[in-house]
Amino acid sequence: MKYLLLTILLAGLIFAEEESEENQQFLPTEPPEVRNVECVGKDDIKHYHGSTWIENVIFQYKCEEFGEKTLKGCIVWDLGMEIPIGETRQIGNLVFHCEIKAGSSRFYTTINSVLS
Repeated sequence: MKYLLLTILLAGLIFAEEESEENQQFLPTEPPEVRNVECVGKDDIKHYHGSTWIENVIFQYKCEEFGEKTLKGCIVWDLGMEIPIGETRQIGNLVFHCEIKAGSSRFYTTINSVLS
């Protein structure tokens, strides 16, 4: 005899636990076509699941499961440099910052007066 016991959220996926006299198992309730939907970027441009793209010349995004658009980092084209979100890079006395603060994407530079 099988019956639906409960629904839980685990690692970003919804699972239903089904219990039987023989064994217990977890079955995903969301089919791949729901998890792998497109993301909508700037100007309503659609991006395939798993793809990456650039917005506003600097910000690199990735289309994750369920159409979630996530910021992955910043690109400094002139220097050929990628900065992961939440990190900094220093060249000479210039420090490049890439972050999310108060829900906004931010890229900026500061000057380090002490060279290391």
